[in-house]
Amino acid sequence: MFFSHPAGHKYITVVPRAMSRLLDFGEMDMNLLRCYELFLTNECERNEKNDVAFLEPFFMVENTIKCITGEDAEGYIKEALRKFKDNKAFIMIPFLERGHWILIVIVPNVGRVWYLNSSRTCTTSAAMRDLIERAYEKATGVIKLLTPPKHKKCHKQTGSAECGFYVCYHMWLLSEHEDPFLQVYVYLSDTPTVTFVP
Repeated sequence: MFFSHPAGHKYITVVPRAMSRLLDFGEMDMNLLRCYELFLTNECERNEKNDVAFLEPFFMVENTIKCITGEDAEGYIKEALRKFKDNKAFIMIPFLERGHWILIVIVPNVGRVWYLNSSRTCTTSAAMRDLIERAYEKATGVIKLLTPPKHKKCHKQTGSAECGFYVCYHMWLLSEHEDPFLQVYVYLSDTPTVTFVP
């Protein structure tokens, strides 16, 4: 992964091992994820790939889900769904629970939620699933998501400190629509559509 200088002639290269170490550096991981989301947002706008949305990271504290901005977590997701449900193919939320990062992807036009967990051993809390269900109902008027949450096949981490890196990597893959591991193909049009390959 690299970050480019605004002038366009300098690049800062960050290799996966260095990114993994940075994302395992205490409080810095939350801020690095936010920076990477801003970078991806700018890249998507620059390349006119405006069918993805990145939400602030969420985290679990004493069985309570919190948003890094301090906003009400459910209200934040509800407003994002209202704003993006008709014009975004993917709404992405990094989520930290028990020291492990996963990427939650809401696919609003088909009523799906994916959990991309590079560890594949941790289970996502029922509290986060319930929060998304409530926010979805309030934003769309649909009582239940069309399909139950799905743990999607994704890249698997090899060490214990790579989860944050893979959240960034999966966000990049989805924003670029280059994702053979998730088997997702997005066809860009005025109304984004998603075709699922079994």
